[in-house]
Amino acid sequence: GEVKEMPPDSEYRTKFNDSYMELGGMGERVLGFCHTFLDAKEYPIGYEFNNEEVNFPLENLTFVGLMAMIDPPRPSVPEAVGKCKSAGIKVIMVTGDHPITAAAIAR
Repeated sequence: GEVKEMPPDSEYRTKFNDSYMELGGMGERVLGFCHTFLDAKEYPIGYEFNNEEVNFPLENLTFVGLMAMIDPPRPSVPEAVGKCKSAGIKVIMVTGDHPITAAAIAR
């Protein structure tokens, strides 16, 4: 198919952002998926893909969709945070999550 750059004012971009904000705001982990077709001569069956020294395309991919999954904190976390606070300890959450997701998990 034809490769198109999605313009900033695209209806799909708006739907993507709205969905991401809604799902992330509920504390769900949101993953995006994309694909591309690889040349069988350049990437034969058994080709060793390397994530550290990337040896495969990361541009001109086709967005497929989003998936959200629930990844709640361990059951003991709220009690541990409460005990720390009552002892005068300031609790700080360190995460690699998007700020929207992190804020929802912190609540």
